[in-house]
Amino acid sequence: MQLSWQRWIGSGASRQLVENISRPLMKLPSRSSAVVFSLLLLLGGALISTRLLDSNNYLIHFPHSSSQAFSSSAKTLTASKITLPDDIPKKHLEIPLNCTALNHTGTCPVDYPTLCFGTVGMIARSISFSLIGRFGDELCIRPEINIKPWEGLQKELKEGNKRKRWMEREAYAYWKGNPAVAETRMDLMKCNVSEEHDWNARVFAQDWVKESQQGYKQSDLANQCLHRYKIYIEGSAWSVSQKYIMACDSVTLIVKPHYYDFFTRSLVPVHHYWPIQEHDKCKSIKFAVDWGNSHKQKAQEIGMAASSFIQDELKMDFVYDYMLHLLTQYSKLLTFKPVVPKRAVELCSESMACNAAGLEKKFMMESLVKGPSERAPCTIPTPYDPPSLSAVLRRNSNSIKQVELWEKRYWDNQNKQQQQA
Repeated sequence: MQLSWQRWIGSGASRQLVENISRPLMKLPSRSSAVVFSLLLLLGGALISTRLLDSNNYLIHFPHSSSQAFSSSAKTLTASKITLPDDIPKKHLEIPLNCTALNHTGTCPVDYPTLCFGTVGMIARSISFSLIGRFGDELCIRPEINIKPWEGLQKELKEGNKRKRWMEREAYAYWKGNPAVAETRMDLMKCNVSEEHDWNARVFAQDWVKESQQGYKQSDLANQCLHRYKIYIEGSAWSVSQKYIMACDSVTLIVKPHYYDFFTRSLVPVHHYWPIQEHDKCKSIKFAVDWGNSHKQKAQEIGMAASSFIQDELKMDFVYDYMLHLLTQYSKLLTFKPVVPKRAVELCSESMACNAAGLEKKFMMESLVKGPSERAPCTIPTPYDPPSLSAVLRRNSNSIKQVELWEKRYWDNQNKQQQQA
């Protein structure tokens, strides 16, 4: 069995640089239904529930009763469709947040005007596997550090790019974040300008406690597109900052990563970003900036390719498509029928948003999905055959090796000049 990692997510030939990477998966052992449900519950807890899942332009509603299980078929992801009764609405539908019902009963509302349980039962009997859960609409909202919902922030970043043209920006590599979370970030702080060295880096430690007290005036992401180059470096694990950094039209300098975001495999070295060596960061950053300042046209093209990718390919509609396809693929690995544990607590938009306050409530309301999609999900391209996959991996590896070779020659020349001086 294969899991397809999309390069990334589009509909056929109209998507630029759409490629597949297939990886073999080992058959997983059976696990208890409680474990499976907990995983799906965590997904729902991290995201505000939309309550609805669109499948090929038909409305399919997850029942609010925690004792009900909703089933969906992998066939709906291809050409086949489920035929629903004629009285099911196919027009645009919005369902408001029902905090009154939550306050009265302490549980999720049960009267959403979509499909009745009988219809859901009819659908469930006709398809192949069970999937319990509901899909959310946030892409890493972080109210504690004032990171806004993705759709609105995406537009702000696009506008922020227009405030200063690339040629007018400071000709250095910029990074601002919390260095205390990882040794590799502490190492990056050594690349800051000093009396002995100027590595072309301008790095700053972010004090989030102080920043929150000052109203986040110095951490607005849309106001940080002021440098020609921006550094992405992981923390103790994957960092949420990558998409914000890449949306700036600046050349993204990516310190060799160890973790993958869902779109990472779509990125091509020297096309979307510039690779930075992990164990010699300062010299690597110095060379990258000098190279970009000597090849301004190419550097601008790299920055533009990255920001275009973020704006065009990471729209929330496509993120939902990815979530749907990913869970569909995982569901094929199930060797049992999951059921809702007796002591499970149902999560819904109301249970998460109604009792929230401050920025958390504000961001949840801004990002709340009010109704089902009016379009079918995107189509998954066919996985690569082994030779094609090897060619893609070899191309990316060769691009990184080429940069390392340029860098080595650069520093060899620098050392010769110092010896001759």
